[in-house]
Amino acid sequence: MIKAALKAVGASVGTVGGVPVVSFDSTMRIALDQGAVKQRYPEVAKECSDISEVWTFRLLDAA
Repeated sequence: MIKAALKAVGASVGTVGGVPVVSFDSTMRIALDQGAVKQRYPEVAKECSDISEVWTFRLLDAA
């Protein structure tokens, strides 16, 4: 619910009483498609890469 609420308003930091308590941001990740690698030689691993967006949710220290 928290992630959905942050995304709905386009925010990456959630606050309680004006104090940041959570962050939610994205990074890009390149993952190897293992199924394709099994069908091909390891030399073509780069060709089989899959790039996807990854979001990280962190609770922040309120201190």
